[in-house]
Amino acid sequence: MEGCDGSFDYRGKGLIKRILLPLDGSVYCRAAMHLAVEIAGRSGAEIQYLSVLESGSGVMSRSALTDAFFRPLQVDSYSEYTRLKEQLDLEVKTITNNLDGVDFDPARTSFDLLTGSPSQHILTQSKKSDLLVMGRRGTMSPEVDKRVLGNTVKEVATHLPRPLLISGRSGNPLKNVLLAYDGGLDSAKTMQVLAHMMTACKLKRVHVITIGDSAENGQATAEEAKNYFNLYDIKAECIVEIGKPTTAILEAIETHEINLMAMGGFGAGRLKSFFVGSTTKRILAETDLPVLMCR
Repeated sequence: MEGCDGSFDYRGKGLIKRILLPLDGSVYCRAAMHLAVEIAGRSGAEIQYLSVLESGSGVMSRSALTDAFFRPLQVDSYSEYTRLKEQLDLEVKTITNNLDGVDFDPARTSFDLLTGSPSQHILTQSKKSDLLVMGRRGTMSPEVDKRVLGNTVKEVATHLPRPLLISGRSGNPLKNVLLAYDGGLDSAKTMQVLAHMMTACKLKRVHVITIGDSAENGQATAEEAKNYFNLYDIKAECIVEIGKPTTAILEAIETHEINLMAMGGFGAGRLKSFFVGSTTKRILAETDLPVLMCR
């Protein structure tokens, strides 16, 4: 269901039906593929692969589809489509075999090979999907700091009207989930998407962290999330903190062995820095977690 502003609204819809997965051949792309296959396999969704040949480059982002799980292969025409799809199907089977309780048929995939701007094509194709899963950075990103988001991911995250799941470097199965919740619209949207995702993946427990002006306000905000997850038969364990958001989140990640982080694209009121700027940068820099975001 499409919202009036072009954003996605899950109300009245049955879970996630289509996942968009951009490919570039990086190790982060492989981790993103693990996430997409796990979610699709548990939810019954289909996966749309997308690879973009940048205009004037002559090849698909030079090293695209050459490292990580693909054999070296230069893509300079659409004649390679069938070979690429076969390689993707083989990788899907390998991932599926290593995930307990996941049964995903490669027939539930499609593969688009386009020419132009990667970020623009991703944004356009995302309108037909329920969830976008991307690697944290690609093969073409500057090797300044591998923990920082690549330029394409930054551009997409800024304008994307769909939920975005950014992978880390490793593709571990989803198990322990942490939601950073401030009661704002964006974190509420993230909570909604997360509840659907957890239901599809049969995850029954989530940790919810709130940082408030006072313990009383923080607890009230946490109760909102707890009551919402109860509707999905998901047990929410609340963590209420007063102080620096980044430190509290990082401590919760370590204490509870979190392997999926969820937060809104933007915060509400004085807690705006809870979700953007230095907080997000530190979480991305100091952890290798996949991060689910909505805006």
